Amino acid sequence: MSNKPRVFIALYARPNAPSLSSTRSKNPPSTYRWGIWIEPKGSAGDGISYDALSSLAFATPDNAAGWHLSIAPHSAFPADMLGRIMVGKLPEGVAPEDVGALLSHLPLPGEGGLEGEVEWVRVVLGKLQRNGCAEVFSVEQFVGDAVAYADGWVAKGKRKEKVNYTWSRTFP
Repeated sequence: MSNKPRVFIALYARPNAPSLSSTRSKNPPSTYRWGIWIEPKGSAGDGISYDALSSLAFATPDNAAGWHLSIAPHSAFPADMLGRIMVGKLPEGVAPEDVGALLSHLPLPGEGGLEGEVEWVRVVLGKLQRNGCAEVFSVEQFVGDAVAYADGWVAKGKRKEKVNYTWSRTFP
């Protein structure tokens, strides 16, 4: 049995967002806030979030939107987390801190042609796949599937949901 930390893509409700439509067939990916979440096996809420966030407090002449990488430990799931989708496990010898170091070298939104955190997560997911931290699958297909999961969670009024997108095992 493996006790490696689990790697997830997390989807969050956007603050001050208009109410999400459950009548639409599919919301656009930008409806949600996206990030990376790593948690120990069997977590009851503790984990580390890795998010590309925009804040005027971080704005500079070269970064007017104030995009920055936020890495935060949590003892409980964030209140705005709709759910998380497992994409892999950290390889032996790789710690969550190593993921933070890896992500700190990737462009943030507003850099390298990235337009927002959905694009950032696409780049991050590709990097995690190339480094053995996420299983290999179509990132574009994943984004569509993730939106469908989030739309379902919203329609059912659910929060803190967990889905396994890896092919090796299903959650109990």
